[in-house]
Amino acid sequence: MKNTKITATTNDMCPMCQAGQLKLKTGAYETAFNDGEEEQTLTVPDMRWLECEKCGEVVLDDNAMDRIDQAKYKILGLLTPADIMAIRGRLQKTQEQMAALLGIGKKTYCRWENGTFFQIRVNDRYLRWIARMLDECPEAIEILKELAGETPEKSPKPKTVGIASHKRRLSPEGSVMSSLYQFDPNLSGHGVFRKRDLCCTG
Repeated sequence: MKNTKITATTNDMCPMCQAGQLKLKTGAYETAFNDGEEEQTLTVPDMRWLECEKCGEVVLDDNAMDRIDQAKYKILGLLTPADIMAIRGRLQKTQEQMAALLGIGKKTYCRWENGTFFQIRVNDRYLRWIARMLDECPEAIEILKELAGETPEKSPKPKTVGIASHKRRLSPEGSVMSSLYQFDPNLSGHGVFRKRDLCCTG
């Protein structure tokens, strides 16, 4: 049974065979997808979909596709594309910058965010570690940035305080410092016509 995603309603003609009518189906929806290593079976309860009475073509709306995507990542125990995008948002990075931080290609990272491909488990754990360090140890993120070759931001050097172009003499007990300085997816047979516009948006 093949599946597709386009706009359709009950009693419309099937977009594939152009011979049968689409009928509303409800209940547990079963499908299969490849996780990159093997085929996985998936059952999503309480679903609604349209099915051709003649050829069996299945038409899914956006809500159904989203529910299947969520179930897909849940069964694999992986962060969802929305989770990954949220981590990048917390780091205030573009997709290209995030890819550089993780040491992977930009296209690979883009595919994680738009759900075209699954991240492997080692990368999923890496992302989870970053999310946890953002909460528990932000200093670790700075070390990660340094290892990725990012140039740390330098604090401004304090200016010499002077009066009429003459340096102010400092007392032996202390020094002068201005108070103004501050330190700042991949479901088999699904989504054939589904629009994917999240990739490489920065």
